Amino acid sequence: MHEQLTMSHVKGHRLSDIERGSIAQLHQQGFSNRQIAARIGVCPQTVNNELHRGKIDQVKKVNGHRQYYHVYDPYASSARYLHNRNCHRPRKITQAADFWLTLSSGLSVIIGLLMPLLGGARREHFYQPNKKVCMATLFNYIDAQLLEIRNINLLEKTKRRTGHKHLTKHKRLIGRST
Repeated sequence: MHEQLTMSHVKGHRLSDIERGSIAQLHQQGFSNRQIAARIGVCPQTVNNELHRGKIDQVKKVNGHRQYYHVYDPYASSARYLHNRNCHRPRKITQAADFWLTLSSGLSVIIGLLMPLLGGARREHFYQPNKKVCMATLFNYIDAQLLEIRNINLLEKTKRRTGHKHLTKHKRLIGRST
């Protein structure tokens, strides 16, 4: 028997809500993981991971006793997927409050001396290692506008070398340099 794919799934992309709903419907009808995967157009392990990710414990009373069972919920699966995607290490802004206060007060007076200020704090051991940040973190926070300092105020940042991007794709098609 020949089965055609009713949906096209792009490899490497997350499952859509429609695909999660069809997994729930087919699983409720009693299809196996391999049959569900063949119908949706994904790997069977993806269906297995999705069913485990969206598993919810349910309770019902049978003859006065509690009976526990599991049910797949596509909404719970989507919420758990998004929670796991956004889970990361907390920012150092909350951990290094004294460092940020010193840095912001020092920069309001001397804006151009950012690098010597951080270097002096590191050499003189003013702060514990977990209570200060490195230059890359500081510049990332400034770029993300998490601090009141802006790029236009930093003279040293314009002097920093940015990484050189090499063209690694299709060198043969570009031809020889002259």
